[in-house]
Parts: sequence; structure tokens; C-alpha cells
Amino acid sequence: MKKNALICVILAAVFLLAACSSGGGDTSDASGASVPELSGDYVLKYGDNVLDEYDYMYLASLVKDKIVYNNQYYIYQTTGQVLDEKSILAMQVDDSGKTVADSIKESILEMAQQMVIIEKMCVDAGVTITDSEALEKIKSNMADLEYAYGGADLFDVALVRMGFTRKAIERYNRFVYLYELYSDYRYGKNGVAPIAESVVKDYFVNNYYRYETAAFPFVDSEGNTPEFNASEEEIKAYFDENYVKICHILYKTTGVSEEKAAEAEKKAKAALEAVSSGEKQHADLQDENDDGNYRYVFTKGTMVEEFEKAAFEMEPGEVRLVKTENGYHLMLKEELTEDDLYGVKGEDGTVKGSRTDEVASAISKEHVRKLAADMLEELNSGKLKGFPEKAEGFDRYEHEEPASVNKNDSTYKTLIDLIESVKEGGYVSKEFSDAIYLIGRLPVTADNVTESVYGQIETELAAKSYIEYVSSFYNDVEVNRASLDKFNINTLPQLEDEFYK
Repeated sequence: MKKNALICVILAAVFLLAACSSGGGDTSDASGASVPELSGDYVLKYGDNVLDEYDYMYLASLVKDKIVYNNQYYIYQTTGQVLDEKSILAMQVDDSGKTVADSIKESILEMAQQMVIIEKMCVDAGVTITDSEALEKIKSNMADLEYAYGGADLFDVALVRMGFTRKAIERYNRFVYLYELYSDYRYGKNGVAPIAESVVKDYFVNNYYRYETAAFPFVDSEGNTPEFNASEEEIKAYFDENYVKICHILYKTTGVSEEKAAEAEKKAKAALEAVSSGEKQHADLQDENDDGNYRYVFTKGTMVEEFEKAAFEMEPGEVRLVKTENGYHLMLKEELTEDDLYGVKGEDGTVKGSRTDEVASAISKEHVRKLAADMLEELNSGKLKGFPEKAEGFDRYEHEEPASVNKNDSTYKTLIDLIESVKEGGYVSKEFSDAIYLIGRLPVTADNVTESVYGQIETELAAKSYIEYVSSFYNDVEVNRASLDKFNINTLPQLEDEFYK
């Protein structure tokens, strides 16, 4: 909850300051949106600092609007569904029956508490907005809104319609800056409660991995395959040894009903029996093929596992029925020919279907793999003490300086899994489409935290400490339940389109 509240503040701040000047997303109207009858009574009070119903109204609509839009955008990006506001608010967020609307209501109250607490803390500490650019931005936001509505008078009419006040909008705009100012006052370079160096370094030791990498790229910066000057004989030999030719009839079982899948299985087995008995030739069944291609010439690592495994096990002329994630494949293996490698010359003299460049590239990759494997062996045997600056015979070798990664950062899961797969001082390799990467796991000590990583950790710990500090005063905030209960999250009015222009 507390961590989400901090995110809520930041998102809403960015949303408001950007929306009034650069355009934003559109969200669907909530069914039955209405403005509650407001009297101006206080909703929250902290000492002499009061957040009244008009202030709360704007804050509630602002936060709801942003969270709903973010959910709409996420759902559309991940599922393609376009949901209106009412549907989003009714969605459940956990097994208890709690809805998005319930979650938003909690977030708004928490953010409102932060506002009255931080505003009072700023007054007590003498923290004010003095930056002329910030002051001008606060002032210009209101002018931008007036312009979007066609003038101050029309803007005032719209405010009445939505239940907002200029004071509430200006207050929130100021709070965006006060939030950052008070954070800097406490945790900044000359703050009153800075994060201790020992705390930052302890966090680094307990939560970070150090590693170094080297890369063996398959291609150069222009996409060209490294040239190892494979001879025609080498190309022919590699092709014969590493390529196969398969004709297949696919009986698709994925993306269809259970009935259709069962029918496909039955047809596939009947087809196998017909071809095996000699009743039909494999090519006679092409009209039953659910794949647009009948014949494939390929090498390892290019087909689904079951299909590829069978292809390299089979003998020329053999027929086999293989099940993959796509369905049933009636496979026939054929002998490779020179035309499969060199292509066929057309009447116009051009050659079509040549695979010589493809095979040369594959041979080049084999060279790269061997270079990387040899270096990995030397590193793990101790013959090499760390990555060398150059790799003999391979100019495109790249070596990166040691770096650090937070072991809890899911963004780097693949890298973290690789680091964790070896002991400290060990090395591991991973092949990707562009290169083979070698990763070495390095010791982690307080002394090898870099300046940039130190700053990241300090910022992260300061943000966490900030929200924990502010939330420790929540119980001191007086809540007027009668006023709070006036606000129904499901029917609050939205910010109109002009707020996004």
C-alpha cells in the first residue's frame, strides 16, 4: 500500500503537468457520473492544515482518471480489449472481492493524507517554492486550461460543471513541487536525514551482483557476417552434413475446436497408413496440407523441436507421423541435391534458391562459437585471469567493463539467471541471435560500488524512507467521514478533454 501510494503521487504529478500542455489519452465516461453536493467542509485536517471538499474533489477525479486510463491502456496493449471506465472500476483486484474502484478510493485517501502532512511539514521547515521556472509553470498551467476552454469565463463554467475550483487545481500543482522539495530537504545532498553511506553500501552488498561481459558478434555493425573465407568444398561438406530436406503434410490441431482437432488426428493417421501401404504417394495428399509450404530445406535450430529431431533421425525415403505444438506432420525425407545448395538458373540467367551464402554464414557462426567456447574453457580452467582485451583472430570481439545489476530487478531476469548459474569467479556463455555473450561473476564488496549505482541506491532508499516517514503521521490526520462519504468513486466526474490539450 505505501509503495503504491508513492507511485500514485508520481504518476498523478507527471500526468497533470504534462497533460495541460502536450495532450493525453481519452477515457470513456463513467455511467451516471455526477457532482456530489459540496459544502466546503474539511475532509482531512492535520494541525491547522485543511483539505476541504473542493480540494478533495479535484484530487479524487484526477487520481481516478489517471488510474483508469492506465488500466485501459494496459489491457488494450496486452489483450486488444477496449474497456469503458465502468468496466475497469468493477474489475476485481484480489480474491476478497476488492475492486479497482475500492483500490482507487484507498489510494486517493492516502494521497490526500500525504498532501496535508507534507504541506504542513514544508511550512514548519520553511520550505517554499522559490524556483522561478516552477512558479511560472504553476501559473501557466491555469492559463493553458483557460485557453483550451476558449477563455476564463468558459473555463469557470466548466469548473462548476465538474465540481472543481481554481484553488484546488493550483494547490495540487504546488504540491507536485513541494513533494520534491521536502524530499530534497530531508534526503538531499545537504538534507537533515540523509541516507548513510554505510546503509547504501550494505544494500549494495546484499542486493546486487557484479559481473563482466565479453561478446563474440555474429555480424558487424552493418549486418555483415564475419568472413572466414569458407571454400566451396567446405560449403558443400557443411551443407551435406548439417541440412535436411523434408516434405510434409500438416494436419493442424492448434487454434481449432476439440472436434476439429480429433478429426485432424484421424485424418493424419489414415494418411500415414495410406502412404505406408503404397495406396497413395505422399505428394498426392498436398491438398490436405494446412501449411502453405510442402517442402523445406533447413538446418538445426530452425524448426520446432519434435519436427527437427525426427528430420535428422530419418533416412531418405522414410515416412513418419510426428506430433508438434502445431498438429500432426506427415513427414517424408528426401535426398539433398546440388540444386538445393546452388539453386536453379532461370531462363533469364539469374540463379534462384541458392543457399551458398546462408551456408557460408552458418560456417562463420560455427567459427565464432568455437572461439567463444575456447575462451570460456580457458577462463574456467584458470588459464585466463579475466577477459582479455582482444581475441586472437577475431577483430569484432568486444569486452565490457565490470557492471552491477540489482538481483531483484525482473527486467534483467535472463542476465541474473546466468550470473546465478555459476559460482563467484566462474564464467558462463549464452547465445543470442546477434552474438555469443560470455558472463563472468565477480565478487561484491562495499568498495566496488560505482558512483552511478551508489546514486541509484541512495535515491531508491530515500524514496522508500520518505514514504515511510510521511505515513508514520497518518494516524495524526483527522478524517471527516461525513464529508469523505460524499465521494462515490464510481460516479465521480472526469476531467474533460480540454484538460488534455
